[in-house]
Amino acid sequence: MGKINTKESYALSIEDTCNSIANTGEKITTLVEGHIGSGKSTLLKMLMAMPRFKDTHIGCYFDCTTKDMGDLLIPNLQTIGKDGVVSFAPNSELGLQHGKPVILMFDELGKAVPPVRRAANRVALEHKIGEWELPEGSIVFATTNLGAEAVGDVLESHTRDRYTPIRMRKSSSTEWLENFAIPNGLNTAVMGFAKDTPELFYSFEEVPNPDDNHYIFHPSDPQRNAEGFCTLRGLERAAYIVDNKDTLSDVALTALLQGTIGVAAAKRLSSYVSMLNQLPTLESIKTDPTTAIVPENNMAAQAMIVYRGLGGSLERSWIDNWFTYLNRLTPAMQGLFMQSTVSKRERSNEFKYPKIVRICTSNDMYKDWCSEHNYAFTTDKK
Repeated sequence: MGKINTKESYALSIEDTCNSIANTGEKITTLVEGHIGSGKSTLLKMLMAMPRFKDTHIGCYFDCTTKDMGDLLIPNLQTIGKDGVVSFAPNSELGLQHGKPVILMFDELGKAVPPVRRAANRVALEHKIGEWELPEGSIVFATTNLGAEAVGDVLESHTRDRYTPIRMRKSSSTEWLENFAIPNGLNTAVMGFAKDTPELFYSFEEVPNPDDNHYIFHPSDPQRNAEGFCTLRGLERAAYIVDNKDTLSDVALTALLQGTIGVAAAKRLSSYVSMLNQLPTLESIKTDPTTAIVPENNMAAQAMIVYRGLGGSLERSWIDNWFTYLNRLTPAMQGLFMQSTVSKRERSNEFKYPKIVRICTSNDMYKDWCSEHNYAFTTDKK
């Protein structure tokens, strides 16, 4: 795989990045540097979903790539006695009109034209633009791509000094599944593909030779970068495409996937899409869990079933039937589900799947399984 870049070894997960912004953002403006399609723009949604912010703050997205100087402030003529003066009205995307604290994200700051970057400097350092000041409690942060990706992100030294740059690493396969794919109910084929293909989540800095990983963006392989590669953003779109596979011809499905995640990833994902026909329907598990299809000797397909269950399809009314079916899967897949029901987020200590916890923990079959296999929840067991 190659030696990890020193900077990457100090990089933060997306959850740690979000937590850092939340706890320091009133006084420090963080500049999040991260890989193409790694979820930087998702940070605003994550922050606004925090209980401490969702009822008190306004989320404001400012796309720096589409703005020029006149898009931040426009002249507003006023009269003082006989003399006219000019004040400047700020862009509504800065959120000042709400009169509430904002969480303002300058997205793609490194691709902004120089006048916009300079205008953003004061907002970043002083929370002011023109004669206007952001309400107390406001948070400002910015995002940009890595300079090593060579996609046009440039910041002058005096601009960079107004921010606190941190690097956000790409999520691992497990992190992406647990924190994004499962909670959002993404297509099970895409989740199975992601679980079995950790190379999708590698940084190009871990792979000096681009031929060692044909899935990801690599600045040393311009042909691949032009034709397509796989990102976390692309995986989400691929999940939507596969959800609609029954409405598409085989040629159209392949073409859409190749255009979304690149040729190499599309070819491998296709094998997981073909497994969907081996999965039991939810209805068959609900109505007759003892005869519903079990994909024998196919761990990937069984994992896809578990992910579908964790994704929110389970209901209290048929949870007994689910456990009856689950007990027909391999012990490893039973453990995957049961361990997931007690997994918590590192920083908040909240359950990752609160709905599943509510449904399962009061169920006798769940309790019986836990009693019989309590070793599965003892992390320090030798």
